[in-house]
Amino acid sequence: MLRRLSTLLCAGVLVAGCGSARGEVVAGVPLVAAGRLTTCTNLPYPPFEYEKDRRVVGFDIDMTGLVAKRLGVRQRVVDFPFEVLKTGTVLNAERCDIVAAALAVTGDRERYVDFSAPYFRAVLCVVVRRGTRVDSLADVRHRRLRVGVQSGTTGADHTLAAGIDPRSYATVDGQLDALRSGQVEVLVQDCPAVSTWLQDPRHATAFTTALTVDAEQDYAFAVRQGEHPGLRRLVDEVIATARRDGTYERLYRKWIGVPPVRAASPEAG
Repeated sequence: MLRRLSTLLCAGVLVAGCGSARGEVVAGVPLVAAGRLTTCTNLPYPPFEYEKDRRVVGFDIDMTGLVAKRLGVRQRVVDFPFEVLKTGTVLNAERCDIVAAALAVTGDRERYVDFSAPYFRAVLCVVVRRGTRVDSLADVRHRRLRVGVQSGTTGADHTLAAGIDPRSYATVDGQLDALRSGQVEVLVQDCPAVSTWLQDPRHATAFTTALTVDAEQDYAFAVRQGEHPGLRRLVDEVIATARRDGTYERLYRKWIGVPPVRAASPEAG
């Protein structure tokens, strides 16, 4: 069951062991809470993680669910701001065992967490209102269009690198609301999230993807740096097995659509 951030903080700060259940070691893997794999994420970010019928579901959640199944424990998902996920703060504070949040691998993030093998490759989409034409981020900068990004993401990084000072939003929902309301004219976000949003006819009739940014990025799961080699190895094994036995392709089709050949192949990633 999802527990909100406010229930997971002690005195307003993350503290190791604060209010958590006693952990245990399962198959050589230390867990922060007995009998469960605790997964930290950032909601909502469909199709990877979001709430439906009072449950957290999505591609990431099903993939980490395979890890929990391999360990013979249940999965518990908790929601945190993206900033404390990408820096490993929640892992170091022993609030979770693994981060599953469509987290792109970057050199900077590798300073704070250990990444699993990649499990998904994404590109960035630039979204505008229909009738608006943009040719590149340089064009957006030249025309001084208002740009919205999700704070702390690679989309924000690429926008800043293009010389654009964007408006930042804590969640993808806030970012999309800004585009709908006209606070921003351009949105930069990972294409899978954009595609899911544009599946809604109300959005598809008003907005469109103007271009993709040539910046492929791999998503991976994150564990505490240096301390959980057993868990990282297990996650890598689960990803590899899922690719080989067809589970990965089945989940990809369930949540995202038809996978590209490289995404479904055992050698992908």
